[in-house]
Parts: sequence; C-alpha cells; structure tokens
Amino acid sequence: MYAYFDPLFNEDLYRLPRFFLPTSRNMAICVNMTSEKPFTSLAVERIPNLVMAGGFGSTTQVFPFYVFDEDGTNRRENITDWALDEFRTHYN
Repeated sequence: MYAYFDPLFNEDLYRLPRFFLPTSRNMAICVNMTSEKPFTSLAVERIPNLVMAGGFGSTTQVFPFYVFDEDGTNRRENITDWALDEFRTHYN
C-alpha cells in the first residue's frame, strides 16, 4: 500500500522518480524476458515491484505513458506524434 521512495533508503531507483510522482498520475507497462518466463508483462499506475514483473536477478523494462522533468514539471507523453503517425501508417 505504501512505499518509502527515497534515495537514502532505496538503492536502485533508476529513472522511476521521473515516471511516478506523488502529485501526478501515470501509467506504465513493465516487460521482462527470462529463461523461466519467456515473456512477462505488467500494467501499473503506481511504482512497480520490479521483482514481481520478472523475478530475482532479471532486468525489467518500464515504459511509462508520461515522463516528467527532474523537478516534477513539464509532463510529456512518451509517444511522440511522429511515432504515432508511423504506427498508424504501418498498421492502417
């Protein structure tokens, strides 16, 4: 229910502070591939548990819908207009 999300106590924050802010909502898709789990995906709207998405010792990639500047301002969509047009063209 609650997560203490601070560099002082959490060793590996990676870029998650730029994806999930206490003041803004965001969604993300977490994906992982390991030998015991050929493909795993997890959709979240809060800070994900990266072990749950993939397992111990495996790397999980997080693809957020929005990204924020380091100071928590300037929310941008992670899918550019160019990429959206390319997907629409390719998939009709």
